[in-house]
Amino acid sequence: MSYGTAAEHASAKLNGLLDSKDDKVVAAAFTSLSSVSKVENAALQKLFGTLNSSGRVLKVIKKRPEKFIQTLPRYKAMAIPYLRAIAFAGKLDVKPVKASAEPDVLSIVGGAKSKTRVAACRALAEIRLDSSVEILLEVLKVADMGAGSKRDEKSITAILKAVGRIGMNTPEVRAALDKYKAEFPDIVEKSVESLK
Repeated sequence: MSYGTAAEHASAKLNGLLDSKDDKVVAAAFTSLSSVSKVENAALQKLFGTLNSSGRVLKVIKKRPEKFIQTLPRYKAMAIPYLRAIAFAGKLDVKPVKASAEPDVLSIVGGAKSKTRVAACRALAEIRLDSSVEILLEVLKVADMGAGSKRDEKSITAILKAVGRIGMNTPEVRAALDKYKAEFPDIVEKSVESLK
């Protein structure tokens, strides 16, 4: 969602609130900043620059990463490299990762990192591009392998739902859904029904 140029004037005030002592104010200001900034690569780079350089903002946003991540689909294809990095690493302090580059991979299953990965997968589904599906299927393989001996089932189910929401009926999507049909029958059935 974009609030347009009428809301862009708020950016300066929101930037000022990032120094607040109140964590709720910082979280609301940063998420709002992402929601009202111009839909351009420079704005997205500035948001992630803030996350990477301000330990306080990162610490606050990490508590509820989905609030910020759900604002990223408005940036469409520009957000894909960031969401790819977040989906693989399960963390917010990332640099954009192009499709040809090897991303950091989540080393621990569960907890905040898994929650962050799930939010990134949901955001990728909202963008609804071919590259979203490709990334989701890549992340599905990593989530299935897990970290150590434990699979990331929350991410697996989120991805199965996400590919259904996107609705792209390709052999790769069908194969991924078929693989999990016995394990997650309700989720797979609903996703298959959504395929075009």
